[in-house]
Amino acid sequence: MAAILRNLCAVLCFISATDAMYNFNVSSQVINDTRIRGFRDTIDKDFVLGGLFPVHDGIGCTNLRLQRGLERLEAMLFAIDRINNDTTLLPNLTIGYDVRDSCGDETVGLDEALDMVVRSGSLTIDTSMQCMQSGNSSTPLSGIVGAASSAVTLPTATLLGLRIFQTPLVSYASSSAALSNKNLYQYFLRTIPPDNLQSNAMVDMALYFGWRYMSVVFNDNAYGEPGTDAFIEKAMEKDICIDVRMGILPLQVTSAERFNETITDVVKALINSTATVVVVFTDETTVLSLFEELSRTNRTRGKEFLWIASDAWAGAASVRDRFPEIANGTFAFQPSTLHVEQFTDYFSQLNLTNNIRDPFFPEYYAAFCGDDGNNCSNGLTNNPSYSQGNIVPLIIDAVYVFAQALQNFLDFNCGSPLVWNRATRECNNMTQQLTGENLLDYLFNVSFNGIQNRSVSFDRDGDPPGIYEITQLQVDGYVLVGFWDSAQTDENRLILNNNSISRKVESVCSRPCGEGMIESVTNQNCPACFECIPCVGPTYSANITDGECSMCDNNHWGNSPFTGSTHCVPVEVTHLEFSSGWAIASMCIASIALILLVIITVIFAVTWKTPVVKSSGREQMVMLLIGIGLCYILTYVVVSPPSITICTFQRIGVWFCFSLAFGALLVKIVRVARIFYWRSSVVKRPPFTDPKHQVIFTLLIVAGQMLLVVIALGVDPPIVNRSPDVVRTSEMPQTGGAPEIIETCQQPHTALLILSLVYNFFILIGCTILGWMTRRLPGNFNEARHVMFTSFTIMAVWVLFVPLYFSTEDEFQIGVLALGVTLSAVALMSGVFFPKVFIIVFQKKKNTKEYATQQQNQGAIIGGSTAFTSQRQINIKRDAFTSRHVTSSVSIATGQQLNGVGSNDSGITMPDENMKMNTLKGRDYRPECNSDSTNL
Repeated sequence: MAAILRNLCAVLCFISATDAMYNFNVSSQVINDTRIRGFRDTIDKDFVLGGLFPVHDGIGCTNLRLQRGLERLEAMLFAIDRINNDTTLLPNLTIGYDVRDSCGDETVGLDEALDMVVRSGSLTIDTSMQCMQSGNSSTPLSGIVGAASSAVTLPTATLLGLRIFQTPLVSYASSSAALSNKNLYQYFLRTIPPDNLQSNAMVDMALYFGWRYMSVVFNDNAYGEPGTDAFIEKAMEKDICIDVRMGILPLQVTSAERFNETITDVVKALINSTATVVVVFTDETTVLSLFEELSRTNRTRGKEFLWIASDAWAGAASVRDRFPEIANGTFAFQPSTLHVEQFTDYFSQLNLTNNIRDPFFPEYYAAFCGDDGNNCSNGLTNNPSYSQGNIVPLIIDAVYVFAQALQNFLDFNCGSPLVWNRATRECNNMTQQLTGENLLDYLFNVSFNGIQNRSVSFDRDGDPPGIYEITQLQVDGYVLVGFWDSAQTDENRLILNNNSISRKVESVCSRPCGEGMIESVTNQNCPACFECIPCVGPTYSANITDGECSMCDNNHWGNSPFTGSTHCVPVEVTHLEFSSGWAIASMCIASIALILLVIITVIFAVTWKTPVVKSSGREQMVMLLIGIGLCYILTYVVVSPPSITICTFQRIGVWFCFSLAFGALLVKIVRVARIFYWRSSVVKRPPFTDPKHQVIFTLLIVAGQMLLVVIALGVDPPIVNRSPDVVRTSEMPQTGGAPEIIETCQQPHTALLILSLVYNFFILIGCTILGWMTRRLPGNFNEARHVMFTSFTIMAVWVLFVPLYFSTEDEFQIGVLALGVTLSAVALMSGVFFPKVFIIVFQKKKNTKEYATQQQNQGAIIGGSTAFTSQRQINIKRDAFTSRHVTSSVSIATGQQLNGVGSNDSGITMPDENMKMNTLKGRDYRPECNSDSTNL
């Protein structure tokens, strides 16, 4: 029970303290004329402050503003209540208020300001006279807090600055740069930074992201025009071009038809522009109309924009809720303010029962909380849609500016104890009267820490220092991404957190030129629109802004002659390096292949007398190994630094190696074909098939090729060629590289090259044809598949590399040659030797005489199938047998050749001359196989 009583006591004490601090339960005088709406409490007050707030807007001032309206009005009343309860600021003195609804309209705001001055009786004719209503106990007006919109503030400040009024005006949201002109607006000050600072912040952001081509849309009024002018002026100083610049008259001052036509024209211009970043100096209503038209018009084009929001619509929830896709990524600039917890506490206490001084509150409460008030059952601030406006601290600071200025006036002019005469606005019978003119000096000189614990002061134009917070509209709402502080140096004013930025775009007329290029401006009014012209060949440009390329000295060339040079360098003489890609690839393949070739040679030497090696034609295999090995060695010669000796070896070596290897292969396959298709005798082997003649035939083929080479050397001797063309280095292919002259071996005339190519092509074609012809030979003799595969592979390599060779130049041509020679030798080695090595190493049972004999018998049966057919024909005409029948039995002889008795070292077993003719007399032929008959 005691605990409950203590809690109840605490609640009652809190309520009592709240009632004592705030006066929202004290009724006020309601003003509700035809155009004048508001309320005031000025009776028996020592000072009175006016207030202009856009509680409503729209035509006829009928639309209640749930945001940026009544909350701002209550912020002023909150500040006045705090000051009236402050024992250190204006102690024992009270401030009254006269608050009006400006409706966001210029004429309404002007009427409200004029009515406030007239009702208070503070019209000043000169410093010694005042026009006061007799019998009126109302206190004269000391100043006005407001207005919000620059469009409303500009005519109001002009009116209040007239001699007959001389009433100070401190605005909390009017940021137009025009208001900084003290010749026109002498009595105007503000707690919000001016738009010229906001424009500077926008330009700094544009420079940060590299936006050099932008568009601007603005309200064609006192707010939009000065802000746009300040932005464009600053942007042009930084070489930022403005493509689209279009103004829109606010809906309040023009017809709906004309307004919509202007919106349509603006949208079309933006879509047709190449600029993607658009600065928007408009009010919230104009932005909503702009986005709505854009959502209809841009459906087929799909162009996306990045918007830069001025403080007039920065952070607008309506934009976020209605157009989340179009407004996605919007950067919003608004004055940097902190959350005022004391005001949140005050605002949460307001309800229909206790807030009786504000006649606008019931309408706001019904709209914001619902007719039944369920949305605010725990207070206004607990409504999910509520968030404290960023202008609230600036309104509170504006009220405190007046209070501090009044306190300074009293401290300087009044003694102690203070006796204040609110009727004459004098203290202690002194002659110094509180007038607008006198108070103005104190307003300009105030300096204190405001509700945010930040310094509040003004420069000579009545403007405060500018600190802007930069937010970006993202999926989760507006996210703080940076700040801009005018008090910092130019380099440090803008601070952005790149990790928090969700969307970035590029907005340029022309992309920046690379090094070694000059910018040729295509639009004299916009230096950001230009063409990039590279300084090629012997020209260079050290600065992209140079008007023309400069020429290099003699024996010098641009360091990047194809893409644009930044300086000149001496012309260097170079050649294909061992470290180049072509050389490394060729030498690596050649080295690996050479190792494999040595291994193959060792294997063949160890198994020299085995059936597989003997059946391969050992002499030809040796010549093949020599030719292939020379091809691999030649690779190192081809990629070596050029000289007369190297060039000569290249000319001779390439064709000698090819002709030796290809010739040996051709002679080998010709020999096999002649033996198995020899028809002159059934018992006698073909002539010139012994090893000696095979070597001679191979050397004759090589001699034919060498004859062509000698002719080419005589007609076109080898020399080292220095290419006069400056080319890119292989190390810097993208940037053009340093200039150089390439040393290469001059190749012979194209006709001589083609002649040698044709010579070797015919050799390969011969190998292919003969391989096809011998494809049905017994398995132990049949190498047709390997020969055809090898020939096809080499020809494929040549079909690929020969055109590439003729289409390239300098070191690339040498690289193609080296790689082509290496791959051709690899193909030859793989096709001819790998199958045999595989059998020797991994299938040893196939490399025995027993297995070879078995395979030979099977081959005899297959090979003799034609013999049996001929035999039946012979049996029918047995009596008429003549030598003609022997000739008709070529197929029998062919089968017999596969199974003959005589053997020779070359591997071919021929039929015995004493073979009996009973084979021709109808008896089946069953040859006895010689163990050496497996050798081919």
